[in-house]
Amino acid sequence: MRYIESTGEVWLVGAGPGDPGLLTEAGREALERADVIVHDRLGSEAILEKFAHVAAQLIDAGKLPGDRRDLQDDINAVLYQEAAEGRFVVRLKGGDPFVFGRGFEEYEYLVSRGVRTRIVPGVTSALAASVGGLAPATVRGNARSFAVVTGHQKDDGIAATPRADTLFYLMAMGRLERVAEQLQSDGWSEHTPAALVTDASTYRQRAVHSTLGGIAAEVRREGLKPPGVLIVGDSAGAADSLPFPTHQPTVVLTEQGTPTRERFSAISPSVSLLPRPLWTVEQLSLASEPGLAQRLAEALRLPWIAFEDGEGVAGFVDLLLQSGLDLRSLRGRIAAAGDAAADGLRAVGIVPDLFVSDAGELANRLRSDGAALATATDAADSGLLHLPTYRRNHRQPRPVDWAFTEYVSLQREAAVARFVAAYPAAPLDRLTAVVGDDSTARAAAKAGFRAVITNLNSHSTEPAKLADLAV
Repeated sequence: MRYIESTGEVWLVGAGPGDPGLLTEAGREALERADVIVHDRLGSEAILEKFAHVAAQLIDAGKLPGDRRDLQDDINAVLYQEAAEGRFVVRLKGGDPFVFGRGFEEYEYLVSRGVRTRIVPGVTSALAASVGGLAPATVRGNARSFAVVTGHQKDDGIAATPRADTLFYLMAMGRLERVAEQLQSDGWSEHTPAALVTDASTYRQRAVHSTLGGIAAEVRREGLKPPGVLIVGDSAGAADSLPFPTHQPTVVLTEQGTPTRERFSAISPSVSLLPRPLWTVEQLSLASEPGLAQRLAEALRLPWIAFEDGEGVAGFVDLLLQSGLDLRSLRGRIAAAGDAAADGLRAVGIVPDLFVSDAGELANRLRSDGAALATATDAADSGLLHLPTYRRNHRQPRPVDWAFTEYVSLQREAAVARFVAAYPAAPLDRLTAVVGDDSTARAAAKAGFRAVITNLNSHSTEPAKLADLAV
């Protein structure tokens, strides 16, 4: 049966276990192109924040109308209808679409109705939990096979125990005792090593190790919450005498355009970035901002043009292009305050004539010479000619699990007050602020951050420093 000959198509994409870095290249390209994304709750928030096209329509599959028993029918209908109207649809599913993801049901439904459909595999949460709990699926000479089992059955029963050396139970946290009882009745010893890993691969990941007979009580004692994977078998005890993999530091980014993963290499070669900023940046237009063209012309006549952030650089270059000019029209010298501004200038092929680490120091040094400061519309008065090149659009703060957060990126002084107002419950006394200049460092220390890191890269003549700053 063929219902449509549509110009649209559907890709069933495995989101992986939650870490955006574990999304496949094909999955990322699909999200960047998608007109519509129908997503699950698990393992998708950070991925959508990072990769979804800004104009894509996001549909939460868990919030579709109708009887919960018919939810899959509702999802199928949405996928079909969107594709029938010619849209490129991504069905983003946690883990892998074909591992307890009902991906085959959706594929069968769509192709039988003439919808072009592609499947993009993902990293299943079982294997991510294997790494997170240091409980390998196989160990040479000890565990030669593994099985992935659902802990949730339609009839509320427990799946029959498969024949394998290592077992991975998904969706079993609500029935750990029953799973353990079933395994023991099937011949597994109560002393068999067992592990439970929650939120595998994400900054919230936690793991506990025990035995088959004691894992349920240990999970209750530790207060672990779903989603989690139960691992049973001798390999689940492989980590008893080994150190766990190095913890991946988590950084909250407060602003769009703040330092990327490479900028944090002084902290760790691998960090987890929470990408949703407290504000985004909108570049200004000469046509829509009264008087901006005249102010740009005045700035170009001054001896200095200064920048305190990368967004100011990008906005300035854009204003030049709108005026029919380019960087060859610059006659004055260029100054940068902080690493973010220097990075922005280097990205367009300019090495600043003057670099200082503090925006206040920059203003003091240039005020008598005559300078324009290309920055945000709401920037504080510096005593220099204010050349607004972008506008900050404030956003609602995203929830943050402070138990697994270590660093906060604050690249300018205004970000400190904004962060404190947005997150009044943040435990500042155990967080480290990563700041862009000395004035921001002083503001962060005064706000109560435990420690402050400045000068993360080599634009400054001073080495990177980690210090508790006096209030």
